[in-house]
Amino acid sequence: MASRPASRCACVPAIFPFPEPIPHEVPRRSERKPQMKNGSGHSDDPGALKLRVQNPSFVAEQKRRANRWIQETAPTPVANNKRALWLVLKKDLEAKRQRYQAAFRRACPLTFGS
Repeated sequence: MASRPASRCACVPAIFPFPEPIPHEVPRRSERKPQMKNGSGHSDDPGALKLRVQNPSFVAEQKRRANRWIQETAPTPVANNKRALWLVLKKDLEAKRQRYQAAFRRACPLTFGS
């Protein structure tokens, strides 16, 4: 059995202590003001965003978007059903399992090597 060919890159030995200094305290952050892009409809004035958010048409639009998202993602109740939800889900799961098993029964067997 042949040994592995030598690597083309030179090995760099690890030397302890490592060349970077080990930090002993949390680095200080410089004071920066958050800058908003003017192209997105925001201004540099923090009060302008507050005025925009307090606008009734903005609130109505956000509420409409939120309600639409909730309506799309929430589970839909089964109409005219007096049974408990867990019974409905159990029945649906059983029907799905039966359809799955029926599909396998109808499938023709595969012949390998004939």
